[in-house]
Amino acid sequence: MVDDESVPPVVVGVDGSASALRAAEWGAGACARHDVPLRLVHGCFVPVRGYPAIIAGGQQLRRAMDEQARQWLCEAESVARAVHPGVVVRHVVRMEAGGPALVAESVGARLVVLGSRGLDGFAGLLAGSTATALSAHGRCPVVVVRDGERRTGGPVVVGVDGSPPSDAAVGFAFDEAAARGVPLVAVSAWSDVFVEASYGIAWTAPDLDGIEVDQWRLLAERLSRWRERHSGVPVQQVVVRDRPAVALLGLAAVAQLVVVGDRGRGGFAGMVLGSTGQAVVQHAPCAVAVVRAG
Repeated sequence: MVDDESVPPVVVGVDGSASALRAAEWGAGACARHDVPLRLVHGCFVPVRGYPAIIAGGQQLRRAMDEQARQWLCEAESVARAVHPGVVVRHVVRMEAGGPALVAESVGARLVVLGSRGLDGFAGLLAGSTATALSAHGRCPVVVVRDGERRTGGPVVVGVDGSPPSDAAVGFAFDEAAARGVPLVAVSAWSDVFVEASYGIAWTAPDLDGIEVDQWRLLAERLSRWRERHSGVPVQQVVVRDRPAVALLGLAAVAQLVVVGDRGRGGFAGMVLGSTGQAVVQHAPCAVAVVRAG
């Protein structure tokens, strides 16, 4: 496997939790598929203000935290190598909180992988400060791995709405489907609740059947250039008159990965902090990738 510092690695946040070990295992698989190094990262926040005893023992505290971090990183490496022995692994301990540490690491990363639950700075990934920092400032896709989930069958599912983040998510999803040798399911979801609300001041009711036909056409257009680049990937197009979260979670039941943009238009707007994104990340039974545009 490639051992080149210039190759963007897969970064995994490690905090000593079982969830982080599962993320390390998933990240090692991504490294094997894409022939890139694995970079295991732990962020240590050392208080610089507070009780005098903490300040006085700062050096001792820093050493203890570093030793603990190294132990957790070694455990994560052992898990990664157990499933993919040839992976190139690097350890990184950053003396800063989890969110800022991962944002900094994302600049040169292929993707950042975290468990759905964790300890310390990586806890509550998409509900707290780490999630906010990554969604606002991260520079690569973020993958949330479900505890205990090791699904290898099933397709890659991607939500499509035509926004720039959605287009980036489609590209990421095609790459993943090609690397895994599985089909891609592209989903465009729209709800007549929103359509009827937008037509509320009109004299005539919206043509829902016509809108659905347009959705099929637009979905095909949005996939066309990616299908040309990945002609070997079987693609299933799905258009549903339903809430986006409901549509994606329904398909997630048989998927190995669900991919969404971090923000979009229509039902996929505000993917990271909005209700749709929270629903997919918190309830999907498989891994979820959140992809930024640009």
